[in-house]
Amino acid sequence: MSTKVNLYSVMFSGPSDVDEEREAFLSAISSCNRLFRSAEANAQLVPLHWSSDVVPGSSDSPQAIINKQLVAAADALVATFHSRLGTPTDTHASGSVEEIELATASGIPRIICFFEGPRDDFDPEQFKNLMDYRKTLQAGLFTASYRAPAELQAQLTEWLFDTFVRRTLPSRGMVPAQARRMVKMDSLLSGAAHGLEPVLTGIAGSRDRALLAILEHATLDEFIASYGWTLKVRSEEEIKELEKPRPRRCTYALMYIGGPEEDDSSYGVLFIRKKDRLVEANHKWFESYPPYYDELRRVTA
Repeated sequence: MSTKVNLYSVMFSGPSDVDEEREAFLSAISSCNRLFRSAEANAQLVPLHWSSDVVPGSSDSPQAIINKQLVAAADALVATFHSRLGTPTDTHASGSVEEIELATASGIPRIICFFEGPRDDFDPEQFKNLMDYRKTLQAGLFTASYRAPAELQAQLTEWLFDTFVRRTLPSRGMVPAQARRMVKMDSLLSGAAHGLEPVLTGIAGSRDRALLAILEHATLDEFIASYGWTLKVRSEEEIKELEKPRPRRCTYALMYIGGPEEDDSSYGVLFIRKKDRLVEANHKWFESYPPYYDELRRVTA
């Protein structure tokens, strides 16, 4: 059965020194689309950029073409600046500035992001122009700062998800505030709490179901119980016994999750036995999960 999906175009704007930022933007678009599926929001974001989405052939100036074909078609605008403001146009300090002004005039959502990390080499005049332009903007109003592409990606993922989930979820079971927390949870499970992901996914059946279900529970034990599972902690000796060859009818699934030390594959040995709905873990893993789950609890509070 087909499902109607709302497509939203998001334009990326920036001068010539933001290639890494554009990659972060594309990663944020991809993350948002995955999270929309998890949240059962019928939305999909489509990235727009002059290098790939402008159709040549018009007699207008290059900037006029971009304005007509991209800015006018965009449902949101993401602008990033590293050390340059960009090349002036006939009417504005740079093409990016003109695109921001047009987006503002049309009333579409927009965010302007400024790099604040160390700069190895830059054009002093361009940098001064950039700082002068930044001073004209009201601090905190549709602006953000970042020190690394990963930080920018996280901020854009949350902003884009927050912006467009509002348009698709009012009639669905999840409220926007709850869905936005999924962004932070998804990032957490991909980073600091990656050791929990195979456990949560194994219990819930999929990452999407785990992201949704974990919002309802404050502790790992409650999450496990909600699926009818139990958790048993075994000694290292018992774990080794379970690792021995078992009969074909055995329903254990053996997984390894890395510990805090490099090459420490035995730190988080897990056994998930779905027939008896039992999760078995060794003491070392059992001691490692509380900090992870404390962070999940903080995110979902």
